[in-house]
Amino acid sequence: ADCGQRFLREAALKLGAEVFEPGQVIVREGMECASLFVVCSGSVEALAEGKTPRSLGAGEYVGEAHVLGVEGRAQERLVARSRAVVRVLGKNALNQVLGNHPFERSLLQHAAVERQLQEYQERPMCP
Repeated sequence: ADCGQRFLREAALKLGAEVFEPGQVIVREGMECASLFVVCSGSVEALAEGKTPRSLGAGEYVGEAHVLGVEGRAQERLVARSRAVVRVLGKNALNQVLGNHPFERSLLQHAAVERQLQEYQERPMCP
């Protein structure tokens, strides 16, 4: 998402940082999740039943669908593949910042829906 600098500064003030060691589970598939996860360094793998694993590196994020209310439960398991520093932004904090930035809210909502559509299209028609 191409977010403005003012939005990014406000959001950065609310981010918490967590360090995950290789193999450590960050999020379990199916768990209730209300956070946006931004990879600052290292590598994180997103795994889901029946899907090709995808790797997330510095600057990439996951969880926008959860904090925006598009999804309630994590659709993927996130696992650190190397030592990873991950910034975590909770739903309440993000919504507080997005309340002042409607353009960025729409960008993140669009990204969440776009990712869901892509995942839907990749699902096999018959299990």
